[in-house]
Amino acid sequence: MPGNYLILDKYTKNGGNIEISNKVFNTLAIHSLKQIKEIKKDKGTLVQTNIVRNKLYYKITAVVPKGTNFKSLTDRIEEVILGNLNEIAETVPVDIKVRFIEKEVKR
Repeated sequence: MPGNYLILDKYTKNGGNIEISNKVFNTLAIHSLKQIKEIKKDKGTLVQTNIVRNKLYYKITAVVPKGTNFKSLTDRIEEVILGNLNEIAETVPVDIKVRFIEKEVKR
């Protein structure tokens, strides 16, 4: 069952927990995608964020120009999102799935 918060146990020296909202992770992914120039600014780009059994799951649908190297772009998306996640919490268990929609580039 999806949850609204990811709980990081013993996050502080004193052994306290921290809960991070699903909305925080969703916003982080959206802003991460804005850093990647190959992803077109299109209404077809979608980020879904779920937390299940205290693990973060992303499903990303990105609109890209025709002829884009999907493997390279998937690696770049994961690199940017994971880098940004490490800025807020180093121990977030995450799974990222990416789907691409190719569109002709308007000239």
